[in-house]
Amino acid sequence: PASLIFTRENWHTVQEVTVTGINDNLANDDGQRTVTISHTASGGGYENVAAMVSVTVTDDDAALVVSESTLSLAEAGGIGTYTVKLASQPSGNVTVSPTSNDTSIATVSPDSLTFTTENWNTTQPVTVTGINDNLANDDGQRTVTISHTASGGGYDKLEATVTVTVTNDDAGLVVSERTLSLGEADGTDTYTVQLARQPTGNVT
Repeated sequence: PASLIFTRENWHTVQEVTVTGINDNLANDDGQRTVTISHTASGGGYENVAAMVSVTVTDDDAALVVSESTLSLAEAGGIGTYTVKLASQPSGNVTVSPTSNDTSIATVSPDSLTFTTENWNTTQPVTVTGINDNLANDDGQRTVTISHTASGGGYDKLEATVTVTVTNDDAGLVVSERTLSLGEADGTDTYTVQLARQPTGNVT
């Protein structure tokens, strides 16, 4: 409330004060803002008595908005694209750096994206390119993670990821099981065999 009243009868009874955070729709530096609640007393011999409470408001506006969480592409120069933007206006320039955790599977470009207080909500494209390993991979595919790390403008240490599946295009047999165990007295088990890519003709 705007004020609390204590009397000679209720002076020892606690009275509650509620503090409510206000959304500024901005990405704040260090991800938070601080405000001081001052309490000044008057009357009853309490003139000029004061107390303060420091309140930290945690920012919930800063986030990276990535258009895709997964991508699938061919390994021999297959290309996939997605876009990145900021969820809220930053306090300054923000650099977002996309990085592939395995460049032998897929590479990513550009190396960095820059968002300003003017273009923060304009999408910027990111391109992922599959790399051919000339091998028939297990399950016919490989997976790589594209990480996006932000810095500056209240977006420090924020991250987002995209999982990329690179489909194998090399000739090979994909066998579901590498080992089997079965009893000698008519024990049975099964596994499956398929081709890693489309053949040019019948395969026996």
